[in-house]
Amino acid sequence: MRWPREEQTVVDPPSATDVDAIIATVPPRRRLALRTLEQTGMRVGEARALEWGDVDEAGSRFRIKQGKTAAARRWVAVPEWLMAETAAACPREDQTPERRVFPSFTPDVAKNAMARACKTAGIAQRHPRDLRHRYASVQIGRGVPVTHVAAQLRHSRKSLTLDTYSHVLMDD
Repeated sequence: MRWPREEQTVVDPPSATDVDAIIATVPPRRRLALRTLEQTGMRVGEARALEWGDVDEAGSRFRIKQGKTAAARRWVAVPEWLMAETAAACPREDQTPERRVFPSFTPDVAKNAMARACKTAGIAQRHPRDLRHRYASVQIGRGVPVTHVAAQLRHSRKSLTLDTYSHVLMDD
């Protein structure tokens, strides 16, 4: 017996304007973490677990030691401007290897902060995972090969990336 195939919903990532409105409206202590999600495609849990020992400032990248899957353990490229903001967010003497980069940033905190920000900004409700979707859609829209985007997101299968973001390719 076969179960009916689940209909896949089309991913609708937020626009740059919506993301900027969210970032401008969330409490200042949450802005850097949310911008990191949007600029790197990291999951909330990955950002939450990030410690200063996982930050390679010279290489402008973060190491994900714990991931959703074994394949999720990886290095994530970080734009240089974002790495500079991240490094400046905590005094050097406090950047001990086991200290969290985004203290008290949890999935619930991220979800609630975004929900309040969306309501305040008067835009559609968004979830932190939408920032990951935005990252992938923007990268594919820029012509970055799907294989590279899948590697950055650490999707278990390249087909998952293609299936999820094929609408971006079709829009071109």
